[in-house]
Amino acid sequence: DFVVACSASHSAGPGEKIRVKSSGGITFNGDTAAANALDDYEEGTWTVGIDSRTVSGSEGHYTKMGRFVVCQFALNGLNSSITGANISGLPFTSKNSNQIGLCTIGDTTGVSYSSGHSDIYGRVNANVTNVQLLSKTTNGSTHSSSSLTLGTNVVLRGYIWYMTA
Repeated sequence: DFVVACSASHSAGPGEKIRVKSSGGITFNGDTAAANALDDYEEGTWTVGIDSRTVSGSEGHYTKMGRFVVCQFALNGLNSSITGANISGLPFTSKNSNQIGLCTIGDTTGVSYSSGHSDIYGRVNANVTNVQLLSKTTNGSTHSSSSLTLGTNVVLRGYIWYMTA
């Protein structure tokens, strides 16, 4: 292992600050447990899609830290409207735990809702590489995937957070 430590006279106090483990991963502040080691970090791009539809334009970026993934996306234009859609192409398969992640969409155009529904959002279910798009009833009591339709002029911009296996 490679260890970075501070002396007793250091303003941060004495002791180990960083350990690069020979078995892989980085630990902090004297922690040597393999389960707590940061053993993966990655940044990249991903191809954003909507089910089997052709998307006119899209952009996706992600950061993976350990098993935690944060994705940013933007997409616009579909070759045909769709009801009950999924954002597809997540860069990693989600953990085997239902509703392990969520998606916030802060910028929308071309989304229509059934009567009594609003507020598009998404969730990441177990063992998938997609986000199920949903809308809530205006009183917030229930949600549905079939209560929203994405038109051909759709624009969606947002973030997705989830855990991998």
